[in-house]
Amino acid sequence: MLLIPVKMQAQARTKMPIFTKPADILKALQRNQSKISLALDSRRSFVNRQDVNMPGIRVGLDFDGLVRVGGGLYFLSSDVYHQFLLSDPATGGPYTAIGKLNFRYVSIFFEPVLLRSKRWEISIPLHLGIGDSYYEGAGFELSQPKTALLSEASLSCQYKILPWVGLSGGVGYRRLLREINPTGENLHAPIYIFSIKFFAEWVYLKIFNPERSEEW
Repeated sequence: MLLIPVKMQAQARTKMPIFTKPADILKALQRNQSKISLALDSRRSFVNRQDVNMPGIRVGLDFDGLVRVGGGLYFLSSDVYHQFLLSDPATGGPYTAIGKLNFRYVSIFFEPVLLRSKRWEISIPLHLGIGDSYYEGAGFELSQPKTALLSEASLSCQYKILPWVGLSGGVGYRRLLREINPTGENLHAPIYIFSIKFFAEWVYLKIFNPERSEEW
């Protein structure tokens, strides 16, 4: 994860945990203090009980470390196959074709921070997305693309090892708001995330404003 400061005022990180109140988030959104948040979001999930990788990228604004909003792009990178029985147009006879599942979507997210301290952060990322799903064979589509409407909710925990690097993990669930797969693939599934985060804002302050970097 990469954090880039934009009109940002660094806030001191207290050693004791601070619980966020809804009023704090509202005030943070109203203040003109934010930073760009760019993250390579690595996550895993399941399709028909098969463990799959669904990486993505998301970009948004971080308001005073209390709430993040923005958008993301995610796609299925693992191989999920389905066997189709088709009719040969030349002979009229049946033949078997193997199709690979393609699944991708874009989302908007809202991530309030529940608890924060100098090293710890607990947040609830909420996603609402739209995308498509289809099977692709040897140079042609084996099924028509179907629109996917989905929601995701998860609980994320972050631990800052050093001022510029930390570990992040989380668990959640993806729920389809509209069924999309005619062959019965189940895309309602848990998600789990583990990643290493790099905080460019600390490096930025260390270079251009060393005194303020000591606040982090």
